[in-house]
Amino acid sequence: MQPETAPGQGPIRAAGVLFASGDTVLLLKRSDTGQWAFPGGKIEDGESPEQAAARESREEIGVEPTALEEIDRSDDGRVAFTTFLARTDAFEPTLNDEHTEFAWADLASPPQPLHPGVEKTLKKYTANKHVAPPAADAAETARRADLNGFITIERNPISRAGVFPYLGRSIGAPEPDRVYNVYRPAEEFTPEMLDSFKLIPIVDDHTMIGEGHTPAESKGVHGTTGEGVVFEDGVLYAPLRIFSEKLKSLIESGKRALSLGYRCAYEKASGVFDGVRYDYIQRNLRGNHLALVDAARCDVAVLDNHHAYDNHMAFDHFDLALDNHQEEKAMADETKKDELEDRLKKAEDGLKAALDWIDARKAQDEAEEKEAAEKAAKDAEEEAKKKEAEDEAKEDEKAEDESKDDEAEKKSAEDAAEIKALKAELKVLKSAMDSLGKSTKDALTKVAQDKVTHKSLLSEVSRRNELAGKLSQHFGAFDHAEMTLDEVTAYGVKKLGIPCPAGHEETALNVFFAANKPSRNAFTLDSADAKRSSEIDAYLNKSK
Repeated sequence: MQPETAPGQGPIRAAGVLFASGDTVLLLKRSDTGQWAFPGGKIEDGESPEQAAARESREEIGVEPTALEEIDRSDDGRVAFTTFLARTDAFEPTLNDEHTEFAWADLASPPQPLHPGVEKTLKKYTANKHVAPPAADAAETARRADLNGFITIERNPISRAGVFPYLGRSIGAPEPDRVYNVYRPAEEFTPEMLDSFKLIPIVDDHTMIGEGHTPAESKGVHGTTGEGVVFEDGVLYAPLRIFSEKLKSLIESGKRALSLGYRCAYEKASGVFDGVRYDYIQRNLRGNHLALVDAARCDVAVLDNHHAYDNHMAFDHFDLALDNHQEEKAMADETKKDELEDRLKKAEDGLKAALDWIDARKAQDEAEEKEAAEKAAKDAEEEAKKKEAEDEAKEDEKAEDESKDDEAEKKSAEDAAEIKALKAELKVLKSAMDSLGKSTKDALTKVAQDKVTHKSLLSEVSRRNELAGKLSQHFGAFDHAEMTLDEVTAYGVKKLGIPCPAGHEETALNVFFAANKPSRNAFTLDSADAKRSSEIDAYLNKSK
């Protein structure tokens, strides 16, 4: 900031920094007076002017220069001000509350109103760089009015070659808020480019005009450029024809900056022009309109003691942008707002979609959990029923086996009891026979023996058949009609592969049956008619 003088004291010592990028300088608009000035302020006790300039720069724009060159000293009795030069690439400063705007302004056309001290310093600096500002008499000779009051300016600069700072969003660069240096080379001012700037409309503030854009009658056309468009010594000149009283009034009140609206393409290429490094190159410029604006970028303006800046736009396959720094900033802010609103809407839509997905997923999970629980309950019920059925089948099988074992034991016991009774009867008969004659005794003895033999054979046949039935349950039915009990026993031990000593085959089989429950599968005999042992049949037939 530029310090004010306290009454009754000597001049205030202050210092500031002129940041220069090529032919542009950084100017800040003060929040208290509205004047444009350098970053700077009062020198504190113990500080050198250079230290004060660096500190004030850090506090006001967030940048502290490291290499400063003193270029001017002034003392009007109130303020002794030292100005230092800092050469740099254009950047976007972070302003404190002492300033409301910033501009990288062309040396020949700074924004108005300038702080008086800054204006003097800029004139000195411009003179030292051999950049002469337009003379006042040139304005007087350049402008003329006809009988209709229409103003004609025969040779007015509207653009020039050089390197100019642009925000990234204006040129489609990767970092939208970064300031990029863009080179507009002289070779791009081709005859085709010059023709495109002939007879284009002059408007108040920027609006792209024509098909696909704002109609000329809606925007309001205040004049046109002429046909004598030329490019000389790096500057683009065009005749201006102004019709409207509104535009003449705006010009008379100080709004003189000119800003071109045009289509162009940007080529990503780095290099250095006139000591200034650039990041992009403008190609294929084609004119659309010329706008009267409050501040611009190039040293072009309506000739009347002030110059202005140039704007660019792009359309169709080109990029759309504004060179006018203040309008560019406003558009950037509006773009940021739109972007934020768009991002907010997308975020809200995304959140809603996420919540809907969560609700749907939750409902699906609940349905799947319910289905899984029902299936588990059903499976458990079926498993319980299956186990119950298996247990019942096992119990039935066990009961059946026990019943069969009981019947076999009972029958064996009955057979044993009957044989015992017969033996006892035989013993009684034998005692009785001892008292009989030999022939009678022999006859009775034979009858008794035949009776016992008959009973024993019947018991053996029963046991043989029972044993054959048990064996059939383990290795299938076999023909045992011609086999005795001992033969069936020997066959079973051999067939089952049971090792045992001779004479213990039946015991070994009983142990095997106790340890191995038979399969419940049914077996059939090889022959439909069971055969009887011929020996037994002969005996039975004889006994009848």
